[in-house]
Amino acid sequence: MDGEPKSYTIFNNSQIFSKIASYLPLHDLKNGRLVCHNWATELGPTLEKSTFVDLSKPNYLQTLRLYNSSIEKNETFTHSNFVIRHDTSSSDSAVYNVMILQLFTFMKETYGEEVKCLHIILGDSCPGFLNRLLQLVPNLKVLEVTCTNSFSLANTPNVVNLSVRRKFPVLETLKFRSEITSQMERRAMMATLLTVLFRNCPHNIKRVEVWDPAIQSGIGLAAFKIVAKLELKNWTDLRIPFFGNAMVPVILGLNQRLSVIKVGGIYPGSFPSLRRILEKHSATLTILQVTLGSMRTCPNEAELKSMQTQNFDFPRLPVLKKMTCSVGKFPQNTSVTWEGVISLYDRAILRILSSKFAEKYPQLTQLDLTFSGSLSPRRSNFFANIDQIPQVKNLSVELKRWGRTAGRDVWVLRLIDIFPNVRNPIIIEPKED
Repeated sequence: MDGEPKSYTIFNNSQIFSKIASYLPLHDLKNGRLVCHNWATELGPTLEKSTFVDLSKPNYLQTLRLYNSSIEKNETFTHSNFVIRHDTSSSDSAVYNVMILQLFTFMKETYGEEVKCLHIILGDSCPGFLNRLLQLVPNLKVLEVTCTNSFSLANTPNVVNLSVRRKFPVLETLKFRSEITSQMERRAMMATLLTVLFRNCPHNIKRVEVWDPAIQSGIGLAAFKIVAKLELKNWTDLRIPFFGNAMVPVILGLNQRLSVIKVGGIYPGSFPSLRRILEKHSATLTILQVTLGSMRTCPNEAELKSMQTQNFDFPRLPVLKKMTCSVGKFPQNTSVTWEGVISLYDRAILRILSSKFAEKYPQLTQLDLTFSGSLSPRRSNFFANIDQIPQVKNLSVELKRWGRTAGRDVWVLRLIDIFPNVRNPIIIEPKED
């Protein structure tokens, strides 16, 4: 793509874009726009996947060989973002590891191109290889580590004795993902791995993200504690998609003041803890994203009654500019008790709109809401009794499981009345009735 198309390109189909982007040096794309009617749900994931060369899929060795050949013949662009795998239990692991090291070395020595974003998917891992790999990517901006359920660490006792002298002067983002389910015996191993990976990390890291769906495992908590001890002076962005109350003391113990907090898996028992965290960072918090719902098993009637006494309410956030509140996914065959829980979350989000909004969030102009749809659209009081909120300029509302009922337009009109200064509200249509 030479000349004008390279500097100004319009894509109106995210699937086409995903095919094209893998061959584009996106840092040279000066002005690109993705025009898609489902941009709100597709744009982010499409861009994230498309800007990485994925060498971790089942045919990873063949893909790596083809990419290496193309690079050496100067038949394709060099890229700076990679997803790789490392699993010594694989029969072709030794060949793959050598080719990865050769690729990164060749890119740097021949083209002066260095890896900026690296996602490492770990199975049965060799710390020696990880050490050599990271020494080849000193200018990383994003380091992401995923530990699969087959994760183990060879020669664990000797890991801490590795001579690691690398530094990452521009590293800004750390991501850790755990897919481990049988984890209790591997907690110490995980701590050792993280200590090696994050040793000598610079203080300029701004964003930390910890994923651990199996919250009770303690793996995510162990990772978070290690990162918290790094004394990252510029840390302002915290993302924990699967929140656990055990993380609260660690977060409250941080000396940093966060400007971005994104947490998920919030259940009624976590409401007080979340409020304490927001109170601590209220003076600096500009972006807040909260996803409600984390139950693995259906609560009984007594537990549901206890949940209903929990008050979901945010403290005053004077500099908050963007808020996202949503209800997460629940089992499709939802029982009556589950309906009660989901309804509780929908009402919690509504409470945010009806609780002195302008006074509590004076600078907030962007609001994204996702309701589960447990509150039937046939109820005449939904979105009723809420005062106008003129300060919001950008609004997105998703109404799950509501279907295309005749009464739906009534609620859309109510939203428009509540937010009079939103010119083009985004109302995401339910995909199925």
